[in-house]
Amino acid sequence: MLVAAVVALLLAVAAAPPPQPPLTVAMGPWLGYDPLVLLREQDRLPPELRLVELPSATDTLNALRDGRLDAAAVTLDEALRLWRRMPDLRVIAVLSESRGADGVVLRAGLDRAQGLSGRRVLVEDSAVGGLMLAASLRAADLSDDAVSVMQVRAVHLERRWRDGDAEVVVCYEPLLSRLLAEGHTLLHSTREMPGLIYDVLVARRPVIERRADALSALLRAWEGEIDHFRAPGELPLDRLLPGTGLTDEDYRTALAGIEFFDARHSHRLLGAPDSPLARILPELAALLAARAELVEAPSAAQLLDPGPQAAVLGAPGHGH
Repeated sequence: MLVAAVVALLLAVAAAPPPQPPLTVAMGPWLGYDPLVLLREQDRLPPELRLVELPSATDTLNALRDGRLDAAAVTLDEALRLWRRMPDLRVIAVLSESRGADGVVLRAGLDRAQGLSGRRVLVEDSAVGGLMLAASLRAADLSDDAVSVMQVRAVHLERRWRDGDAEVVVCYEPLLSRLLAEGHTLLHSTREMPGLIYDVLVARRPVIERRADALSALLRAWEGEIDHFRAPGELPLDRLLPGTGLTDEDYRTALAGIEFFDARHSHRLLGAPDSPLARILPELAALLAARAELVEAPSAAQLLDPGPQAAVLGAPGHGH
């Protein structure tokens, strides 16, 4: 009888599916992703999740396409670029919006009254940079040819600015706060341009279908952490400041330019056909098409998937 029980147990163990590997989530060096960074730094990240930091959207694209990543935190324009190569990619959460964390900065000592007109402008080689510059030109009632644009990769942006290559730079945190602390002049920022720049979470359709529980754990972890960043007075900045070049005060000021979204707000942005997120998609797609980076733009229904966020909202213990 004992032998039979042991054999039955061994057969049951052998028949059990192997444990799932951790859900691997990528993010770049951006303050808006720091709620996840802090969870990792304090060993509070759910065990079914693993965070990796990648320097560029190209690295993220390759890793997602090769299956080395399950999900990634990217800007909305990067999501469109990724969709071009992977039409099964979906935006499953809206993490945050820039409300002052992206800006257009004029070099110290130059005439602010002249604004952007006739300036040499340094901008990251991304649709977000182009979108920020285009919105700033519209705000100043200037045409595209009013400025001379120099596009560089994100990793080279600060060095090219330090080299004196331009009079104006389009940048984001933490570089934005560092430049303002040095006495340079802020001409425009997303504080006056709501609904322009979003950070989102993306995953491919097979991952959404197979790893629903792990994605829910990721979204719940985000939801549980963002309140600390909305009122950052008690944040353990010693775990967050290294590598940013910011003081405690500068870091908190930079965070004030980021609006973090909970599950309910994220779900509204993903699910409503007239949401600010859905409205900005065509403009982003047009910028990418002009740069030959997007041939056919997805509709909001093709790109945005509110299902994973809805699953979190419907989970027991989540208020309605």
